[in-house]
Amino acid sequence: MKIDLPRLLLELRGDLSARGESSLAARTSVKALTLPLHGPRRYRFATRMARFFGRLVGRRAGHISALPPPFGAWTRTRVFPLPPRRTFRELWKAERSQRDGREAAE
Repeated sequence: MKIDLPRLLLELRGDLSARGESSLAARTSVKALTLPLHGPRRYRFATRMARFFGRLVGRRAGHISALPPPFGAWTRTRVFPLPPRRTFRELWKAERSQRDGREAAE
């Protein structure tokens, strides 16, 4: 079946919002979660903070099994892995510098 799920989810969210059925917490969460997407510096800062707090919250168990409200509902039925120690960009940069160093030595 070719169901356009992203479009349907947007329509559903629009319908709920138009009827005033979206909660203040939901609207605030969506706005807060989109802030890091407004620029690369914000995104890098947000990923650093998420990595720091994610590792802090899950350091004992080795995974994230409980979060404070309003995110606690997600963790009642899910267990999240710890964020990686290094981001993809950090790994890519290290790989490129190693590769460039090897090429310069040749």
